[in-house]
Amino acid sequence: MERTPIMPLRWTDTWTPWAAAAGVATLVAAWLACSVGFFMHDADTLVPKLTSTMEWSFYYWHGGHNGQLIPLLAIPFTHPLTNLVAQQCLGTFAGVMAIYLLVAFAMREKPWFTSGTVAVACFLAGSTAFGHNLYLEGYHTFGTGMALILAGLLLLRRLNPRWTSLDKADAAPLAAAALLIVTSIWVNFTVVIFAAALVATDGLVHESEEDEAVTGLLAGIPGMPPAVRRWIARTAIPLGLLVFCFAIVMLATKLFVTIENGERLTLAFVAPADYPASIAKVVRKTCAMIVTPVGALVIAEATIMAAWLEGRGHRPTA
Repeated sequence: MERTPIMPLRWTDTWTPWAAAAGVATLVAAWLACSVGFFMHDADTLVPKLTSTMEWSFYYWHGGHNGQLIPLLAIPFTHPLTNLVAQQCLGTFAGVMAIYLLVAFAMREKPWFTSGTVAVACFLAGSTAFGHNLYLEGYHTFGTGMALILAGLLLLRRLNPRWTSLDKADAAPLAAAALLIVTSIWVNFTVVIFAAALVATDGLVHESEEDEAVTGLLAGIPGMPPAVRRWIARTAIPLGLLVFCFAIVMLATKLFVTIENGERLTLAFVAPADYPASIAKVVRKTCAMIVTPVGALVIAEATIMAAWLEGRGHRPTA
């Protein structure tokens, strides 16, 4: 009986770079989660660990934000120390994969693994210890939320050029993308702002295919510049799905908090005029806490080097 030869993995295959990225993320997670790198624990960072080992709650400290996904996944680890290490490992894995996913989204069809690895290395080398704890350790859920929503956006990109001709085979990836986006917003509300800005920017800088149905609707609007019409045709459905998922999570959160606390359901939103100043404040504080001046220089140099490497096609071969 002849044995079927095992086909080797090639870097031109779809899943080989993802397998390599997952391997790097696993190594980094195991290294940091089992080291003294995450030593800045306080009452806030220990709450998810106690939530996982004692009484799991839907949101952080029974509030209305930061969904407790990682504590839910770590429930099988009942020993407090083991649970803590497990949550640190899961949060670090998601945070590292988020960097790879962001680079893959930005590079589109080009090879992205080299640039992603450089970006991960520069974050680890250029970020402060507080930045590692804040982004990777998991209690603020930034890295986890970004990984989930970026994975959802990458799935949507495969469907985006042909929304009007989807068939039964597309139902599973579309449902998976929506589930990833909803879960990411549950984990961290702020990632939807990042995702919307990313989709809007991507529609400006890449000449992707336009949705025919949206283009037909916009054709009847007089005086609309062609560039604006093309941008809307590229981004309307992904942005609309983000808004829809955000509304679903917001409504579910209000209902959950109302039922849990026995309060009357109310809806309140921050005034849109306050968003720019609030976002700018968050960016300034985050950069000051996470990235040192030396780290910022390293990241800038690495970005230039990674772009040069990808442009010349210098990537691992197998």
